[in-house]
Amino acid sequence: MQDPARHRTDPFEGEIAASNLTWEDDCGVKIIDGISFRFDANAHIAIAGPAGGGKETLALLLARLLFPSSGKLTIGGHDVTELPEAVTGRRISYVAGDSNFFPLSIRDNLLYGLKHRPVDKLDAQPDDPKIAELARAETARAGNPDFNIFAEWVDYAAAGAVGPYDIDGKLREITKRVALDDDIYQFGLRGTINPDAHPELTANLLIARQLLAQMLREPGYDGLIEPFDPHAYNHNATLGENLLFGTPTGTKLDPRHFTEDSVMRNFLVRVGLWDTLIEMGAVIAQTMVELFADLNPGHPFFEQYSFIAADDLPVFAEIVGRLRKLELTGLPETDRLALGNLPIGYIEARHRLGLIDA
Repeated sequence: MQDPARHRTDPFEGEIAASNLTWEDDCGVKIIDGISFRFDANAHIAIAGPAGGGKETLALLLARLLFPSSGKLTIGGHDVTELPEAVTGRRISYVAGDSNFFPLSIRDNLLYGLKHRPVDKLDAQPDDPKIAELARAETARAGNPDFNIFAEWVDYAAAGAVGPYDIDGKLREITKRVALDDDIYQFGLRGTINPDAHPELTANLLIARQLLAQMLREPGYDGLIEPFDPHAYNHNATLGENLLFGTPTGTKLDPRHFTEDSVMRNFLVRVGLWDTLIEMGAVIAQTMVELFADLNPGHPFFEQYSFIAADDLPVFAEIVGRLRKLELTGLPETDRLALGNLPIGYIEARHRLGLIDA
């Protein structure tokens, strides 16, 4: 990788031109065969054609993700194959049909394109010197540039921001422009925060909760929220949340695995709820199999209304088939476990199967 500081990264100007451009695959088949064209670098161009006709390959060549087998491709008079990565990495973007989302926050994914080299806090180091030593060793082993990975890499100025405190406004502007602002807002509402990492936000949310509770007691607002009450069943919460009187913090007790936990299952048996859950699960399974049997597996109703994933529907169809021949007590234990787990995600006010009469 070239040193970005040694190369100009101004926007491309002039023409994008190809001369007798050819690209062959590993078998020697010419996917792009001697094409020539030219257009202004600021133009909006659409490449149309049938599947396998070479339009995707041409886009990869223009993005310099593939190199020509022969011929020449230039941008502003510069041979694309000779442009340093410091330039192409900043000035050429490629969005494929299949998008990749890094296992990071949405914010980190949005800022990823601004990370080209360290721009600030160049001497920053972790508290543990062993971590820094391991990072340097890995860098040398991989043959990467000896840049400080603990420095600040986000080039805020490239996005028109001064620093990390005003970049959020730019990010909101971008997400609104591509119609993602509402999706991210809803995602945030359904997300969780780490109180230790965000103590001020946590404190403000607790204050907001108290103020909101006061407002909801005023005329016109009462009845909009069904608060949790230790002495009453909450019809707008799942059966599992009513049992736990809270929300699981991990996957062990989420609706898909609730009754797989032996301690929880033994508790349900001890309080006399296990057989009731299996009976409820049988009703749910029969209803879901009947309603969703003819739907395409990708139908959105599976996500919105079904307790059963499309891939699992055939399994429950078999259970329902066995249920027609056997009593609940005669079902295999695996069937009983599967049925007992179904009601955990049931919400009476939403699903309205009449299974909760509390």
